[in-house]
Amino acid sequence: MLADCPGHPDVGGERALSATQTVAQACADIGWTYRRLPPLDDVLAGNLKRLAGYRHPRNTAHPGLTQAVLEAFTRPRSLIEGAEAGDPIAVLPAVFHALRHGQHTPRAPRASVFSRV
Repeated sequence: MLADCPGHPDVGGERALSATQTVAQACADIGWTYRRLPPLDDVLAGNLKRLAGYRHPRNTAHPGLTQAVLEAFTRPRSLIEGAEAGDPIAVLPAVFHALRHGQHTPRAPRASVFSRV
C-alpha cells in the first residue's frame, strides 16, 4: 500500500488531482493499493517528519554498529531491547535507518512499525 499524507485538506488543485489519479493507476498496475489519507494531526505529522529524516546516510553509523543492530533484531524483541546493542542515542538512528531502507524488517510480537509490500 502507498499512503499519501497531504499537509492539509485543501492541498493541490487540478494538477494535484491529476497526479493523484496517475499514482493510483500506477499502483493498481503493479498490484498495490493507493490511499489518500486525511492530514495528520500536528503530533503525528511531527513524528512522521522526524522519522523520515532517518533515511539520510548520516544515520548509517559505522559498519560495526549497523551489523550489531541487525544482529540485535534477529529474534523478536522490543525496540528498546534491540537498541541495547550500544548507546541508544547512537543506536536508534541506525535502527530507524535500517528500517527505512529495508535492511531490517520488524518481527516484534506486537504490531510492526513498517511492513513491506
